[in-house]
Amino acid sequence: LPVLFTASAGETYDSGAAGYGLYSSLAALGAVIGSLLSTMRRTVRVRSLVFTVIVYGLVTAFAGVAPWYPLFLGALIGIGLSRVMFGASAESLTQLSTNMSIRGRVMSIYIMVMVGGQALGGVLMGWIAEHLGATIAFAVAGLMPALAGVTVAIILARRHQLRIRFSLHPRRLVRIVQI
Repeated sequence: LPVLFTASAGETYDSGAAGYGLYSSLAALGAVIGSLLSTMRRTVRVRSLVFTVIVYGLVTAFAGVAPWYPLFLGALIGIGLSRVMFGASAESLTQLSTNMSIRGRVMSIYIMVMVGGQALGGVLMGWIAEHLGATIAFAVAGLMPALAGVTVAIILARRHQLRIRFSLHPRRLVRIVQI
Protein backbone atom coordinates (compact mmCIF):
# COMPACT_ATOMS: atom_id res chain seq x y z
CA LEU A 1 0.00 0.00 0.00
CA PRO A 2 2.73 2.59 0.65
CA VAL A 3 3.90 2.22 -2.95
CA LEU A 4 0.35 2.59 -4.26
CA PHE A 5 -0.26 5.61 -2.03
CA THR A 6 2.96 7.22 -3.24
CA ALA A 7 2.00 6.64 -6.87
CA SER A 8 -1.46 8.12 -6.27
CA ALA A 9 -0.11 11.12 -4.39
CA GLY A 10 2.40 11.82 -7.13
CA GLU A 11 0.81 10.77 -10.39
CA THR A 12 -2.95 10.39 -10.11
CA TYR A 13 -4.06 13.13 -7.71
CA ASP A 14 -0.90 15.28 -7.54
CA SER A 15 -1.42 15.74 -3.79
CA GLY A 16 2.21 15.34 -2.73
CA ALA A 17 3.38 14.49 0.76
CA ALA A 18 0.20 15.86 2.37
CA GLY A 19 -1.87 13.53 0.20
CA TYR A 20 0.31 10.56 1.08
CA GLY A 21 -0.16 11.36 4.77
CA LEU A 22 -3.91 11.64 4.30
CA TYR A 23 -4.07 8.32 2.43
CA SER A 24 -2.08 6.56 5.14
CA SER A 25 -4.24 8.09 7.86
CA LEU A 26 -7.47 7.03 6.19
CA ALA A 27 -6.21 3.46 5.75
CA ALA A 28 -5.17 3.51 9.43
CA LEU A 29 -8.64 4.73 10.41
CA GLY A 30 -10.12 1.81 8.49
CA ALA A 31 -7.68 -0.53 10.23
CA VAL A 32 -8.83 0.71 13.64
CA ILE A 33 -12.46 0.15 12.66
CA GLY A 34 -11.56 -3.30 11.30
CA SER A 35 -9.77 -4.25 14.50
CA LEU A 36 -12.77 -3.18 16.57
CA LEU A 37 -15.08 -5.21 14.33
CA SER A 38 -12.72 -8.19 14.62
CA THR A 39 -13.11 -8.18 18.38
CA MET A 40 -16.86 -8.70 18.00
CA ARG A 41 -16.52 -12.02 16.19
CA ARG A 42 -17.06 -15.09 18.28
CA THR A 43 -15.82 -17.60 15.72
CA VAL A 44 -13.38 -17.64 12.86
CA ARG A 45 -14.41 -19.55 9.79
CA VAL A 46 -13.00 -20.12 6.36
CA ARG A 47 -15.97 -18.30 4.88
CA SER A 48 -15.08 -15.10 6.73
CA LEU A 49 -11.52 -15.40 5.45
CA VAL A 50 -12.70 -15.93 1.87
CA PHE A 51 -15.22 -13.11 2.12
CA THR A 52 -12.78 -10.57 3.56
CA VAL A 53 -10.06 -11.28 1.00
CA ILE A 54 -12.56 -10.84 -1.82
CA VAL A 55 -13.83 -7.58 -0.30
CA TYR A 56 -10.26 -6.36 0.23
CA GLY A 57 -9.39 -7.09 -3.38
CA LEU A 58 -12.48 -5.46 -4.83
CA VAL A 59 -12.17 -2.33 -2.67
CA THR A 60 -8.49 -2.01 -3.61
CA ALA A 61 -9.25 -2.38 -7.32
CA PHE A 62 -12.11 0.12 -6.97
CA ALA A 63 -9.75 2.65 -5.35
CA GLY A 64 -7.64 2.56 -8.48
CA VAL A 65 -10.51 3.35 -10.81
CA ALA A 66 -12.54 5.61 -8.50
CA PRO A 67 -13.85 8.39 -10.73
CA TRP A 68 -14.20 10.93 -7.92
CA TYR A 69 -11.57 11.87 -5.32
CA PRO A 70 -13.91 11.49 -2.29
CA LEU A 71 -14.75 7.95 -3.45
CA PHE A 72 -11.04 7.17 -3.59
CA LEU A 73 -10.62 8.49 -0.04
CA GLY A 74 -13.57 6.39 1.17
CA ALA A 75 -12.12 3.32 -0.52
CA LEU A 76 -8.92 3.82 1.47
CA ILE A 77 -10.90 3.41 4.69
CA GLY A 78 -12.40 0.23 3.23
CA ILE A 79 -8.94 -1.04 2.30
CA GLY A 80 -7.68 -0.60 5.86
CA LEU A 81 -10.82 -2.17 7.34
CA SER A 82 -10.89 -5.23 5.10
CA ARG A 83 -7.13 -5.74 5.30
CA VAL A 84 -7.20 -5.96 9.09
CA MET A 85 -10.30 -8.18 9.06
CA PHE A 86 -8.56 -10.52 6.61
CA GLY A 87 -5.28 -10.46 8.54
CA ALA A 88 -6.97 -11.23 11.86
CA SER A 89 -8.94 -14.09 10.30
CA ALA A 90 -5.92 -15.58 8.53
CA GLU A 91 -3.66 -15.43 11.56
CA SER A 92 -6.34 -16.79 13.90
CA LEU A 93 -7.14 -19.69 11.58
CA THR A 94 -3.46 -20.48 11.15
CA GLN A 95 -2.86 -20.53 14.89
CA LEU A 96 -6.02 -22.41 15.80
CA SER A 97 -5.57 -25.11 13.17
CA THR A 98 -1.91 -25.81 14.03
CA ASN A 99 -0.73 -28.44 16.48
CA MET A 100 0.47 -26.75 19.65
CA SER A 101 3.83 -28.49 19.55
CA ILE A 102 4.80 -26.81 16.26
CA ARG A 103 2.68 -23.64 16.42
CA GLY A 104 5.67 -21.35 16.98
CA ARG A 105 7.50 -22.72 13.96
CA VAL A 106 4.41 -22.50 11.77
CA MET A 107 3.77 -18.91 12.82
CA SER A 108 7.43 -18.04 12.13
CA ILE A 109 7.02 -19.27 8.57
CA TYR A 110 3.66 -17.50 8.31
CA ILE A 111 5.18 -14.18 9.40
CA MET A 112 8.18 -14.67 7.11
CA VAL A 113 5.87 -15.22 4.13
CA MET A 114 3.70 -12.22 5.04
CA VAL A 115 6.61 -9.81 5.56
CA GLY A 116 8.63 -11.17 2.64
CA GLY A 117 5.57 -11.12 0.42
CA GLN A 118 4.95 -7.47 1.22
CA ALA A 119 8.58 -6.60 0.45
CA LEU A 120 8.48 -8.43 -2.87
CA GLY A 121 5.03 -7.02 -3.64
CA GLY A 122 6.28 -3.49 -3.00
CA VAL A 123 8.97 -3.86 -5.66
CA LEU A 124 6.50 -5.39 -8.11
CA MET A 125 3.83 -2.75 -7.47
CA GLY A 126 6.44 0.00 -7.78
CA TRP A 127 7.49 -1.30 -11.19
CA ILE A 128 3.87 -1.60 -12.35
CA ALA A 129 3.00 1.89 -11.05
CA GLU A 130 6.04 3.44 -12.71
CA HIS A 131 5.60 1.77 -16.09
CA LEU A 132 1.84 1.22 -16.35
CA GLY A 133 0.43 3.80 -13.94
CA ALA A 134 -1.11 3.87 -10.48
CA THR A 135 -4.54 2.83 -11.77
CA ILE A 136 -3.19 -0.43 -13.19
CA ALA A 137 -1.12 -1.02 -10.05
CA PHE A 138 -4.22 -0.66 -7.85
CA ALA A 139 -6.16 -2.97 -10.19
CA VAL A 140 -3.46 -5.65 -10.04
CA ALA A 141 -3.07 -5.27 -6.27
CA GLY A 142 -6.82 -5.70 -5.85
CA LEU A 143 -7.81 -8.21 -8.48
CA MET A 144 -5.13 -10.76 -7.52
CA PRO A 145 -6.38 -11.33 -3.94
CA ALA A 146 -10.01 -11.16 -5.13
CA LEU A 147 -9.25 -13.81 -7.75
CA ALA A 148 -7.50 -15.96 -5.14
CA GLY A 149 -10.51 -15.65 -2.83
CA VAL A 150 -12.97 -16.57 -5.58
CA THR A 151 -10.76 -19.54 -6.56
CA VAL A 152 -10.70 -20.83 -2.97
CA ALA A 153 -14.49 -20.33 -2.71
CA ILE A 154 -15.02 -22.35 -5.90
CA ILE A 155 -12.71 -25.14 -4.72
CA LEU A 156 -14.49 -25.33 -1.37
CA ALA A 157 -17.89 -25.25 -3.06
CA ARG A 158 -16.90 -28.09 -5.39
CA ARG A 159 -15.77 -30.13 -2.37
CA HIS A 160 -19.18 -29.43 -0.80
CA GLN A 161 -17.51 -27.56 2.07
CA LEU A 162 -18.94 -24.21 1.11
CA ARG A 163 -22.33 -23.19 -0.22
CA ILE A 164 -23.24 -19.86 -1.70
CA ARG A 165 -26.84 -18.81 -1.27
CA PHE A 166 -28.49 -15.89 -2.99
CA SER A 167 -31.23 -14.33 -0.93
CA LEU A 168 -33.81 -11.65 -1.55
CA HIS A 169 -33.43 -10.49 2.05
CA PRO A 170 -32.56 -6.77 1.94
CA ARG A 171 -29.58 -7.04 4.30
CA ARG A 172 -27.97 -10.18 2.88
CA LEU A 173 -27.87 -10.46 -0.87
CA VAL A 174 -25.16 -13.13 -0.89
CA ARG A 175 -24.50 -15.49 1.97
CA ILE A 176 -21.53 -17.87 2.07
CA VAL A 177 -22.06 -20.89 4.28
CA GLN A 178 -19.38 -23.36 5.34
CA ILE A 179 -20.57 -26.90 5.88
